[in-house]
Order: sequence, then C-alpha cells, then structure tokens
Amino acid sequence: MKTKEEYKGIRENCTHKNLTTALADIEGLTIESVELNETGIYEEDPNDVNSYKFGIKEENLPSYFRVTMKKQMPGGHSATMWAYLPLVWNERFLGLTGGGTQPRMPYTIIGLSGLSNWTIALRNHFACVETNCDIGPTDSKWGFKKGTKELDWDHLLQWGYQAAHDVAVIGKRVVEAVYGCKPKFSYLNGTSAGGRTTLGELQRYPQDYDGYYCNCPATPWTRHLLNQSWPLFVMNNEKHPLPIAKLEAFYKGMISEHGMKEQGYLTDCYFPDFDPYKLVGTDTSAGKIEKEDADIAKKIYEGPKYRDGRRMYGCDLMGPAIRYWNTLIMFDEKGMKTVGSLADCGLQTFQWALRRPDLKWENITYEDIEKIYEFGVSEGKDLDNLDPDLRRFCDLGRKLILTHASGDFCCSLATTLKYYNDVLHYTGVSEDKLKEFVRCYVSMSGGHNNTTHEGELMAYPNVFAALISWVEDGILPSELPAMKWDKEQKKLIYSGRMEKPYSVKNSENIKVMG
Repeated sequence: MKTKEEYKGIRENCTHKNLTTALADIEGLTIESVELNETGIYEEDPNDVNSYKFGIKEENLPSYFRVTMKKQMPGGHSATMWAYLPLVWNERFLGLTGGGTQPRMPYTIIGLSGLSNWTIALRNHFACVETNCDIGPTDSKWGFKKGTKELDWDHLLQWGYQAAHDVAVIGKRVVEAVYGCKPKFSYLNGTSAGGRTTLGELQRYPQDYDGYYCNCPATPWTRHLLNQSWPLFVMNNEKHPLPIAKLEAFYKGMISEHGMKEQGYLTDCYFPDFDPYKLVGTDTSAGKIEKEDADIAKKIYEGPKYRDGRRMYGCDLMGPAIRYWNTLIMFDEKGMKTVGSLADCGLQTFQWALRRPDLKWENITYEDIEKIYEFGVSEGKDLDNLDPDLRRFCDLGRKLILTHASGDFCCSLATTLKYYNDVLHYTGVSEDKLKEFVRCYVSMSGGHNNTTHEGELMAYPNVFAALISWVEDGILPSELPAMKWDKEQKKLIYSGRMEKPYSVKNSENIKVMG
C-alpha cells in the first residue's frame, strides 16, 4: 500500500477543474463538488435531500476526498454518484450496492454482516463508489413515469443492474484520474437486494470486477416478495388474523411432530405435510386454537396458490419464516391483529405489478395476487437476475463467493442453491472445475443477514478476505469461519463452526424443504 508521500499528486489531481477535464469524454457526467475531509469525522447533513438523516457520527476515519457527480441516465433521470477516495490507497476499488428498492445503503447501517458501506471501505483504504440512481432515500413511489400509471423501465433496469455497471466504469475512471493509475483489483459485494444486483452485474458485465461477493440474494424478486407476504395476504383476505401466540403454537407443534428441536429461535426445516388441525383445542395466551385458526394455518403453510389450487412456481416454502412472521408482519401492540407488513419494498413492487401507485396492503385481493405472480414470471422477470450462463464469467477468470444462511426467514436458501446448481448444469463443466470460479457456502441457521438473530452467519470479514486472497494470490477458499451473536456480551463472536463449500455431491447437511 502506497503512502501519502508516494501519492503527492493526489491533491493536485483531485480538483473540480482537473476531474472535469479528465472525465469530459463520459457523456452526461458532471462533477458537482470535490471535498477533502481530514477531520476523521463524518456526519450526514440533515438538510441534504440525499441524506438518511440518522444523525450518527462516524469517527476515526482516514483522510479522504469525496467527489460528488451527476450522471444523466435514460428516461430523463439524473443519478447522483459519490466517489470516496482515501489519501492512503491500497490500489483496490470497491463498488457498493443497496437493499430493498434503494440502490444505496446508509453508512450508519448496523447489525449486518455481508455488507460493506463506504466508511468500512475507507477504513480499509479502498477507493469506492456508490450511486442513488436518482432515487431519494425516502422515495417509495419511484418506478412509475411521473404523473402516470405507466412503468418507467429505464429507471427500473438502472436500479436492477445497470447502475452497478456505471459505478464500475465511471468509478475506475475517477480512480485513474486521481491516483494516476488504474486499480490493480476491483470488487463488488452486496447482500439481499444488493446481492440480487451483484448477480445481475456479474451475469451481464463480468469484465467490470475481478471478484464478487454475493450474500443471501433477494431473488426471484417479485415472487420472493409475494411468498414473504403470503401469510399477511391470507389473513387479510380471510379476515381472520392469527395472533402471534397461535402462530408460535403452530410452529412448535410442527417441529415437535417431527421430533425436531429448535436451533435457538428457529429451525432450518419445514414440513409441508404438517397437519395444523391436530392443534385444535390447544391453549395459548391468545385463547384456544379453533378449527378456523387451523384453516388459516393450513392455507398459509401450503404457500402461494391460484384460486383454483394450482401452486405458484418459484414461490418457495420457507420454513424459518414461520417462526419470524412477527418480524415480517406488523401486529398491534398486543400481538393479536395484523396491521401491515415491514416489507415496504414488497408493497412498492406490488404497486408496479398492478400499475396501482396508491395500492395499500389491506386492499390486495387473491385476484391481485395472481396478477402479481404473472407479472413476476413475465415482464418482471427482468429484475430477477437468475441467468445461469456464467461461461463468459468463467472464461475471464472472475471469482464469485455466494453465501446464504439456512435459517434465512426473508430470502429463500432454496433459490440460491437452485441458482448454483443451474450454473453448474448450464456451464457443462464438472463441479470441481466450476469451483475454480464459483464457491457457495451455507451457514447453518442464522437469519436474513442480521447478526443479532439466533444462529450462525458466514463471518463477513473472513469471506471477503478469502475472496481477495483467491483473486490476488490464487488461493482457493476452503473452510471459512462462521459468526454468531452473543446475547450476554452483546457482540459478534466466532462460533467455532467452520463452514465447508456447498457441494451438490455432498449436501446431506443442507435441509431444503418445499
């Protein structure tokens, strides 16, 4: 890693005038501002329309430049892009992704592993770039052409994957203009919806980055959100909400019937043959379970279906979600009545599918659900990023580490494993050969990338370090450590478990039901 003295030209190069000149050939790009921060402190400006306004200070940061740019995009949109450039640079570049329907995540995000924000990147002396795709941090109505019910596909596809390509191309040009050389190595990582973006980027533009880290990708986008919201849909349409206490009773009855024990607060297994009617008459703090309660439970457990009983393909049954309905669904203070969903990105996506920008959760009918599903398997499929054709990716020698927790209650592990298996089938090579380019890890239990949930997750710093060693030194990743949340110490600790790369040949320890 070079020192400040070896980069004496940085201060001269990183000016508004010089960057405007150096990047003049990039169509539609404008340099808005260049700021040098040597205070070690950063805090969002609450008056900045791009700010998340969390009011949390970041301290002990290395000295860095922040370059703010505007990029004109198709459809008349103007994205704001930010480059964060440390004065002491490790000659690596990192592209940043977002989550939900937001293309960037707040720098203050906590409780996650498998996601790097720009402050983490700076502390490790990476140059990094992010974009907002012309989407404000509180904007939940984007995706429609202004003043209409017509979808703005230019905007949707930018968010879907094209913006990550802009980040790579423009970001590397900024790096070269400031440091006088191109980055030796470049990386992209994302989790949840950012993982979906990461997949879309590497499938379409594998030349952009040397290494990719994709964690618990939220895909197939629309169908995954439909499945996640199915319990709320059932309870709303049947006008029969199940209190949290009864939901827990059904969950415990299911795993008890099959002789299973909870791993912390959840189990990785789901048994679709579970008979909820066996619990009729069981006492709970919300009253006895009635036949009508079992009717609702059965409909929920069967997963999304058409009104004529046909199964909706690709809406995976997610066993762990049964335990965490009170995480995905909003209940009243007493836990008795459903009042909405925490998945606002789901409602926004359903608004797109139905072309109803004012759609509310309580107004979604079974007929609407069928239309949402049809959107997901037709035009909405462009947002899924599940193309298994990674032949060009492999030919270029790129590397991908794919991770997922088996207890993820939000995004389906089954989909991630299916994608890995589809890649193996499509490329037509042996799994040993594929593992020279793609490695998949499954941590046992663990939630949706939130380290404070029970269970274990892949240890993000170690995974990313393994990716760097793989890309730069040719060291193949093998077993990697997992982490868990220690409730007494209130911090992350290594669990002692070493996770092996997932293999279709030897996957008896992976339980994927549904």
